[in-house]
Amino acid sequence: MQTNTLSDFLDASQCQFRVYELGRKVTKISNSEFRKIDANKAPYPYPIQKQAFFAIVFWQTQQQGKDHFIWFLKMPIDEQGFLKITAQTSFIKMVIEAMGDDLTSDMSKKLQERLASNPYVFKPSTEKLAVFNSKINAAFIRPASTFYPAAQHYFSGNADWNDWKNLGFQGIADIASRLDRDNNQAHLINAIPKLPEDALRSLAVCLEHSTDINPKLTMLIAMQAATELGK
Repeated sequence: MQTNTLSDFLDASQCQFRVYELGRKVTKISNSEFRKIDANKAPYPYPIQKQAFFAIVFWQTQQQGKDHFIWFLKMPIDEQGFLKITAQTSFIKMVIEAMGDDLTSDMSKKLQERLASNPYVFKPSTEKLAVFNSKINAAFIRPASTFYPAAQHYFSGNADWNDWKNLGFQGIADIASRLDRDNNQAHLINAIPKLPEDALRSLAVCLEHSTDINPKLTMLIAMQAATELGK
């Protein structure tokens, strides 16, 4: 398999895929945009210290029922902002050596360890991983995490506002990724003025990665932030 770019490699492996930026803001990069990026027709839009941090979610085209697979990648960027082709080629070579042409085959523990030691693979922070997982589950119409019901219960006002410490961060991330579902946005509008500072901070961290915030919620967050800063 002679391919130099990640998207070509996935195409040749008969895989569909989605790409998510993970360096600054957890957000989807369209496939058309990513194909330009990895072919050096467009610079990477969110570089950090000459590195691109992103996740590729992929699955076998002919096997929709199979699980999705994920690569968390850290690729070097040149002085013009482009992904280095040599880094992509090197990563592809390492993957082929470890797995062959079937990227979705069952991996032994030894193969998993070998891929994990790949210099282009990184581990996202706990917060970004929670946000990423929440976005993936929402995008692929999967159930939210087991922390979601407790977060719903809390932000809907059915629990004491001081009981936020019992919430899992993953549940808060699930709420932020599902603002268009379960009346979550309306619940947050009601809850924000009543939230303890630390609970508001955790929610704000998750909402930073959301693209579905309506103007009313945006204004309320800004007003509450100004109030907290003025204390």
